Amino acid sequence: MVVTLWLAGALQLGLAPWMAIHSIAPDFVLVAMGCLCLFTSQSGATVIGFFSGLIYGGVSLSALGPHIVSRTLIGFFVGWLNTLEIQPTAFVASLSAMVVTLGARLIFFFMAPPAAHELGAYLQATIGGLIYNAILAAPTFLLLSRILIGNKRRYR
Repeated sequence: MVVTLWLAGALQLGLAPWMAIHSIAPDFVLVAMGCLCLFTSQSGATVIGFFSGLIYGGVSLSALGPHIVSRTLIGFFVGWLNTLEIQPTAFVASLSAMVVTLGARLIFFFMAPPAAHELGAYLQATIGGLIYNAILAAPTFLLLSRILIGNKRRYR
């Protein structure tokens, strides 16, 4: 799982700027987090959230604290959703990526708000990133499920 987050960080640093459409870019670390949290417990999802915030904050060279806090809280929330015993599928992974993206961006908004003249761009990047990440989550989940679930058991 750690390798997945590090690879997502490398993709975020090297590939995300090239995939950007206007100001909308994918967040590979959030996609990986949303998918990985489906394979683990609530405490594991919280730890994944913490490290995804640490990796993204380091890669983006922005405020480290708000990224760590927002993604840790969202990891805890998605881990709590795992207690509902929803069978993880590619569709559920896309929904998870949407929840993770929206939640992390909302918490980050309140912890490190953008300037007033940047609100429109922030909203556009949030909604576009939500869609972008949901699209990328399905193939990511399918790949991770092949790797993590070799013999049809949950990775806990």
